[in-house]
Amino acid sequence: MLRRVSPRSVAVFVALRDEGTVELHVKRRSDGVAMCTGSRATMPVGRKLHVCVVDAAVTGADLVPNELYEYDVSITTTDGTQNLAGLGLLSGQYPLGYTAGRLPTFALPPQLSQLKIVHGSCRKPSGEGIEMLSVVDAMLYRDYLDPLERAHQLLLTGDQIYADDVAPGLLVVFQDTAKLLLDWSEPEMLRLPDNGVSLAADDPRLVPGPSRERFQTWHKPVDPTTPATRQQFSDFESRMEFMFTQTDLSSNECDAHLVFLGEFFSHYLMAWSPELWPRDAAGHFQLPGKDDIKASWNQYAETTENTYRREKYLTEITARNRNALAYGATVAKVRRALANVPTYMIFDDHEITDDWNLDRAWNENVMMNSAGRQIIRNGLIGYSIFQDWGNVPERYESGPAAAIHAAATMDLTTLKPPVVSDADTVNVALNLLPWTLRVLDFDSVMRWDYVAYGPDHQILFLDARNWRSFDANDPNAKAAPQLIARDILDIQFDTGRFDPNRALIVIAPAPVFGILPVEFAQAKMSKGDEGQIEENDRESWGSNESGLALLLQRLVVFQRVLLLSGDVHYAFAKKTTFFRRTSAGFDKARILQLCCSSLKNEIPKTRLLQRVGTTPVSWPFAEELAPQEYGAWQEMRTRVERHFQQAAYDAPATDPARKEMLWRTYADVRISNFLAEPLAIIVDLGPEYRAAQDIIDSYSTTWATSKVWEFHCEGVPIERDIQIVDGTLLQVQTTTTRETRAREAATNTTRFIVGRNNIGRITFSHASTSHTPVVQTLYYAAPEFGADRLLEVQQIMPFTIPLDSER
Repeated sequence: MLRRVSPRSVAVFVALRDEGTVELHVKRRSDGVAMCTGSRATMPVGRKLHVCVVDAAVTGADLVPNELYEYDVSITTTDGTQNLAGLGLLSGQYPLGYTAGRLPTFALPPQLSQLKIVHGSCRKPSGEGIEMLSVVDAMLYRDYLDPLERAHQLLLTGDQIYADDVAPGLLVVFQDTAKLLLDWSEPEMLRLPDNGVSLAADDPRLVPGPSRERFQTWHKPVDPTTPATRQQFSDFESRMEFMFTQTDLSSNECDAHLVFLGEFFSHYLMAWSPELWPRDAAGHFQLPGKDDIKASWNQYAETTENTYRREKYLTEITARNRNALAYGATVAKVRRALANVPTYMIFDDHEITDDWNLDRAWNENVMMNSAGRQIIRNGLIGYSIFQDWGNVPERYESGPAAAIHAAATMDLTTLKPPVVSDADTVNVALNLLPWTLRVLDFDSVMRWDYVAYGPDHQILFLDARNWRSFDANDPNAKAAPQLIARDILDIQFDTGRFDPNRALIVIAPAPVFGILPVEFAQAKMSKGDEGQIEENDRESWGSNESGLALLLQRLVVFQRVLLLSGDVHYAFAKKTTFFRRTSAGFDKARILQLCCSSLKNEIPKTRLLQRVGTTPVSWPFAEELAPQEYGAWQEMRTRVERHFQQAAYDAPATDPARKEMLWRTYADVRISNFLAEPLAIIVDLGPEYRAAQDIIDSYSTTWATSKVWEFHCEGVPIERDIQIVDGTLLQVQTTTTRETRAREAATNTTRFIVGRNNIGRITFSHASTSHTPVVQTLYYAAPEFGADRLLEVQQIMPFTIPLDSER
């Protein structure tokens, strides 16, 4: 897998069966001149699993854009030395070089006007719909010989694997694969929180299957204010029941949740390579079916209702296996694509578990639970090896990153990694502590954010999972978090990391500017129901306005920012314009939000969003907001006013005195003049007042002045009619009458949102000195067009600093 590429270095990730040394050789394709060579010994994480990232430094002239480079990998083991050709990877149905016998290639990012970026997120093997990451292979197959037209960077913006929502048949394969690859036992890896008893990876109680709760009442987390942090049962008889009763994790789709290190490793390997997928005698991929999964059903009473539920679950196993096999059929194409384009990644939640750090209750409960904390640790170790190592190879040479890998490296004497007997070292490096105890010393704890560079652009990958800020005064500990705490935002946006002459691209896994009606519905459905808070993923940037304001403060100083996001399982684009009046004129900023999701995980709700994309059915989704002009103090007052109005509504009728006090405060805020006499909030009066003070505090001196600024945000419509393209070469197809009718119907229902599985290609062009369009081309598939047909649509947005006329 080709990872970070710069003018001075090239990094490649390799996973092998045998221990050895990997050499990377890069040369110019046009004349065969060698550009750089590097080597590295593999890191053993199992008896039959050895991994490494080879980062070859350029010793002569820089690598340059508008030039094709090719690379070969030589692997030396006790059996000798083989290169890609010797391994058979340059021949067969999907040769890595796109032509039999040729090596894989890449091109460096050129200037912005010629840059081609591909982005996507959320690739669940058992997810519904047609898998779309393999479309990158079609893009490269079409353009791989043209260094300016081919994809220059692939950005995977979250949920590259789904650790919490695994097809039961796949889990069985992951377990068997882990035994084969690791060849070391994991019993000591997991201890139950109540009695410290070790749990083996092959414990028969960890078979895929629903819990007793799932057959009786929908799982809701326990009240975090009570002494019991788990629902107490004397034992558990399925993996979901183990997750519900022992871990404090909250995913409702956890009947086959990954638990052990080997399971995480196996998922990554099978996500990016076809080699480990089981095959039948004819060579077709296969998975254990419902009759092969040894689940125990004795825990359920033999009632008509339970029999129905059991049969329904078995039917789900079949459907999820079918989806996973369709995913597996694309993995060879994905491997080839990943070998030919520099790839950068960042996690969202599903690499670890759904609802990871959703709120303070979740964070405090899980981080104090040995089993839950260990699953988080195993997920992060897997992420560090298979994703982050290739993002920033040098950070694994020392410090906490090196400590993580040292702990996961198998000791060739004991045939086990040190983390088996000493988890504390890794816990410290990963900062696995409740948020109030987290360590900010980055010499001792891990940072996952990073910056990748091009000649005209720079890409900041935000870590919005590990450094959240929670409301310490919320009595239920369920308030929506700030996705990145104020002090960590300062660190991730450290000005020393950026070149002011390069355009800024920010990877925010969750959209910063979302679809407002959807976010409103999430908040509405979550209100007053803890189970629905988790079910509806109430963790958008918009759900915590103070956190959103803090982020915007840091974005607008760059004047133009391109936000790339995923997470939500539908695609859209929004353009935002800022003007702030000063004594010298106007400060101006342009922020574009492009969301591309999912690569494979569409659901009926997202398909519904696509169908209701225009008026009159979908008028809320048009999101054409009129420009607003107001002072920052006025905005702050409005937010505080709205806060107290809602608090007064929510105050219990059984406490009329408090309700009256909140209404009185609401009235005081309405008549106060913030510009002349800012209102003082007395925080000792209760949590509502402390929350109001937090709103006021979120307006730093950058914004909390009398200067007036305008904010204009609107959805970007699809600006080109849908085209039907061939799924192999992405060439426009001749349409038939039926296809024309279908295209017209689709065009009328996809004005803003694509709710099918999709992938986005971003291009830039300089039409003039005053206008720089950004074009997001979305490819997505619909069954009515056939498996080999894709739909292509475009959204076009200006990327220059706003003109005065655009106000």
